[in-house]
Order: sequence, then structure tokens, then C-alpha cells
Amino acid sequence: MELRQMQYFVTVCGLRNMSRAARQLFVSRQALSKSMAKLSEELGVPLFVPTARGVQPTEFARRFSPGSGGYCGRSRRSSATSISAGTRAFPAGGI
Repeated sequence: MELRQMQYFVTVCGLRNMSRAARQLFVSRQALSKSMAKLSEELGVPLFVPTARGVQPTEFARRFSPGSGGYCGRSRRSSATSISAGTRAFPAGGI
């Protein structure tokens, strides 16, 4: 498991859509799907179930996600907001 995979996982959990997550992460949808499939294989369980509007995290994914309740356990809007705020924030000041 790589840190990059965890970042991808958390983003997909928050947005619940592979295409939107790929755009936010600046990777292709295929690369993101492949990374999530690899993580799922490493863990030995499925992480997401496809739906008509994107993906739904499995029970394991909701429990596996970092933090109290994890990003997968939160609502889409609050997760997407917290994730996008975290990825756009840069430290201020100089060295």
C-alpha cells in the first residue's frame, strides 16, 4: 500500500465518483481505477461498488477509511468540501 493510493482512496470516498476524483487528483480515470483495483487486491476485499451515478464504498471501505468515521462514512458534500479544501491549501510564508 502506498500513500498515493490512500490519497486516491480518500478522494474517491469523498466524491463517490471516479471521473470527478480523477480530475481533482490530476490523473486519468483509468490510472485511478487501476490503482483502486490494486489496493482492493492487496487488501483482499472490494472497496467500491459501481452505481448509476458513480461508486458506493463497501462496508469494509467505510471502516477502513482513515479518521473517526472516515471520509467514506460522511456525507458526499461534507467529504468533498473537506478533501478539496485540504488539497488546495498550501502553507504560507517563506523560508
